[in-house]
Amino acid sequence: MVQTLPDKQCSSDSLPTRLLKANVDILTWHRSLATCSAGLQHGVVPSRMKSAYITPILKKADMDSLDAKSYRPIANLSVLSKLLNDLFLSSL
Repeated sequence: MVQTLPDKQCSSDSLPTRLLKANVDILTWHRSLATCSAGLQHGVVPSRMKSAYITPILKKADMDSLDAKSYRPIANLSVLSKLLNDLFLSSL
């Protein structure tokens, strides 16, 4: 599942996604991956994996950039949050 992750990351990621994907065999002991596993076993998601960085994006180029209604929020989650979500969905 790690190899199917997109190569982008959020600023809250402690490790760039491309490095995670390139070294997944070595990093299986990494605490963050253990956190994902524990989350699946106990049905608990750590609070640090529930936060996202919100980036406002202008809906259309011709909209008024001074009007807040012209923007839509984009939530950027950490790669490990996305991985935990994928692992959870695959276990259903």
